[in-house]
Amino acid sequence: MIKSRPRYLNLLKIHLPITGLVSILHRISGVLLFGFIPLIIWAIGYSSSSEINFQHIQQFLHTVVGGGVLTLFLLVLMQHFFAGIRFLLMDLGWGMERDISVKTAKLSLLLSIISTLAIILGVYL
Repeated sequence: MIKSRPRYLNLLKIHLPITGLVSILHRISGVLLFGFIPLIIWAIGYSSSSEINFQHIQQFLHTVVGGGVLTLFLLVLMQHFFAGIRFLLMDLGWGMERDISVKTAKLSLLLSIISTLAIILGVYL
C-alpha cells in the first residue's frame, strides 16, 4: 500500500490568481490600518496642542520619510476601501462569476492606485 505523503508547497512558485491576491492584500491592509491607529492618534494630539507642533508635523510630511509614510497609509487605506466595497458586493451576491470577479479585483487595485496618486498630487502640488 502506497501512502500519500504531504507535499512541500513553495508559496513563491504557486501562481496566485488576482482574486486571491486582492483578498490577501485586503487582510494585510486591515492589519496595517490597525497598526497606523496609534501613530494617527499621536499625530493629531501632537499637532492640535500648538501651532508650532502643527508646523512640525506639516514639515515632517514634506520630507521623504514623511511623504513615504503618508503615501503608504493612503495606499493601504484606498486598497482596503475599494476591496471592502468589492467584498460587500460579493456578499450581496453580485460579482460571484469568475469573469466579473477577476474584473472587479483588477478594478479595485487600479482604483486604489489611481486614488492614492490623485490625493498625493493634490496634497503636494
